This record gives sequence, structure tokens and C-alpha cells, in this order.
Amino acid sequence: DIAVLEVEELPERFHASLNAKTKTYIYRIAIGDTPSVFERKYTYYCFDRPNIEKMKIASKKLIGKHDFKDFSSVKKSKSTLKEIYQVDIYQDEKEIQITIKANDFLHNMARMMVSTLLEIGLDKRPMDVIEEILDPDSLETGSAPAYPQGLFLQDIEY
Repeated sequence: DIAVLEVEELPERFHASLNAKTKTYIYRIAIGDTPSVFERKYTYYCFDRPNIEKMKIASKKLIGKHDFKDFSSVKKSKSTLKEIYQVDIYQDEKEIQITIKANDFLHNMARMMVSTLLEIGLDKRPMDVIEEILDPDSLETGSAPAYPQGLFLQDIEY
């Protein structure tokens, strides 16, 4: 559901996507002993517990301005150069939350970043794979996009 908190008049040429300065996505991963029947539509359930410290270390390599074409399934784009401002990873007993703030996102970019970090945390990919994916001369690509039910657009700044 959506709640309108504020209304503001803007120029006629305003575009909700193109005029955004930053976008923040949050991805929720359930890690409890059993999947919740109530949260199954809103979280991805991970059967194994990933190493959060490895994920946090790897996530720092995403911060900054990089070419994220290999973290996307986009076929054509004006520019694949994006800037990640912040990646936060939070964990409690039942859930992991990965929050990513950037100037913009390519198609499936957030989900591919999450799945790559998750695979690093589960020891399915090495810690330095982020650097290889971001290297334009490398053939390495991000992991397949994480399941969509865990991803939510949390905030847009104009």
C-alpha cells in the first residue's frame, strides 16, 4: 500500500524517474528456522546462514562510481556508469536487510548485487569477485538476479 504524505506542485516537465537524485532499495532475506507463511510474499527465504562479515567487506567494493553493466540485464542504455553512495547490511535473528542507495539503478542491478553478495556470504563466490565484475576488461558477471519478492523501493530523493 502507498500513503500520500506530502503533495507539491512541480514544473510541467518534471519526470519522476529522470529527475531523481538518489534512489534507495532495501532487500529483505528471511533466515529464521522456518519460512514465515505471512512474510513469504515480502522476503526471500535463505535456507543457509550467510557470513554477514564477508558480505559487508565485499559490499564496500561497490561504493563509488563504476560501470555496472555486468551487474545488469539491460540490453541498451545511455550509460551504465552509476554511483553507489551507501550499502548497509543489517541482521537480526530472523532477517537480513541489504539497503543500497545510488544515483540510479540499471535493470536488475540491485537484485544482481544482492545475489552476488549473498553468494559471497555463502562461500559460493570468492570475496574479490566484485572487483572482477566491475573491471571492464573482465568477463566475470554478477550472479543471476535475486528473487523479486524481497526487493522494495524505500526512498527517492529529488
